[in-house]
Amino acid sequence: QAIFLQGGSAAWQASAQLCHCSVAEGMALAAPCQSSGLLRRSGKGRARAGARVAIASAALVLTLRLGATVVMPGAPAPAQPSAQAQQSRQASRRVFAGMLLAASPLTASPAPAKAILGLFEGPPMVPYTVFDAFNISAPADFKTFETQPNSIRWRGDKIQPLEQMSAGAKVVKYSDLATALGSNATEVGERLSSKRPWGGNATLVEAVVDPTGQGLDVYQFEFQSEKLHELVLFGLVHRGSENILCNVAVRTPSLLWEGRKDLFKDILATFKSLEAPKVEAPKA
Repeated sequence: QAIFLQGGSAAWQASAQLCHCSVAEGMALAAPCQSSGLLRRSGKGRARAGARVAIASAALVLTLRLGATVVMPGAPAPAQPSAQAQQSRQASRRVFAGMLLAASPLTASPAPAKAILGLFEGPPMVPYTVFDAFNISAPADFKTFETQPNSIRWRGDKIQPLEQMSAGAKVVKYSDLATALGSNATEVGERLSSKRPWGGNATLVEAVVDPTGQGLDVYQFEFQSEKLHELVLFGLVHRGSENILCNVAVRTPSLLWEGRKDLFKDILATFKSLEAPKVEAPKA
């Protein structure tokens, strides 16, 4: 098959400036001529013509991928391909058409933003169990530097010692967070803001109850001081007949917060109680 690019518009004249290509099956090679009239344009006219060339070039590549031959004005007509070559091109077109159909938004659900071509995915997470009460995940590049029976501490940056993560738990007599810390999460956060590590007083930026919406007895706080920025989670879970107060904190220097906040939120979102789900007895 052959496609002839003709016409007197700037777009097609610009397309005609493309040098002749040697096209193998499934490949396209095109290079703008150095003598293109576009190089002599200026201002908005050059911008518009450049956009038209880009569109025409994209169409050229798609055409070549489909196995067709492109003939520029004034160029001799292509030789008739052999029957074997025609069959090969038809097979290539069917394969490529199938790929386009599979990628069509009409036939496939859109991929999550973080999964497109494997881009923008966060670092791999490693799950840890703390005090046999809850699980929390840390990025694979976070290194543990202290492990106790009821707590773990990680360092997130080899160079910056203030970037750390900690997770701990202890048995308490309280059956819920409202009793253990207070029923008003904002008031609890304001009280905790005056007792921050390595910085003393801090500002409570946000206080959220059950941030993941999973029905957990959890408070999550964001604190900011001149030196540090933190996300801190408190949760109350049950281990058999025991009440376990859980705490997870991730912190980094305030200057690095913008680049780390999404990762820190992803870390706290992995908090999961190991408490066995309650099973209601069947009704008689």
